[in-house]
Amino acid sequence: MVWNDKKIKESKAVIPMREEMVNPASIDLTLEALIDGELGIEGSHMELPPGAFYLGVTAEQVHIPDNAVGIVKGKSSWGRQGVMVECAGVLDPGYQGPVTLQIKNLSNQDVTVRAGDRICQVMFFDLCQPAEHPY
Repeated sequence: MVWNDKKIKESKAVIPMREEMVNPASIDLTLEALIDGELGIEGSHMELPPGAFYLGVTAEQVHIPDNAVGIVKGKSSWGRQGVMVECAGVLDPGYQGPVTLQIKNLSNQDVTVRAGDRICQVMFFDLCQPAEHPY
């Protein structure tokens, strides 16, 4: 079952928990830093040229209980600009920490990404029972 806004707020699964980030069935996460793996540059504000690929790290820490799983998706506002935001996988039961993102500019123009931007959202789902071997 997907968690609703009330359960997300009560769960403390995202720290810091800011009510204005909670949606009816998900919570937005913000960007803390971008990393250009090829150049080894890290920053809080970058111009992504067409075709550029960066790693991103969220400012929030996510704490997934042993009886839940998190799915991370990019925000549609970035998709409309031609920027794809993905997570390498699911947030497994027991995972605690920031979310690492893969960010790629698929458009034909530069796109500016800044720390504090709402970059992705997380949906939480209950498992039928707690994981036997959590993360």
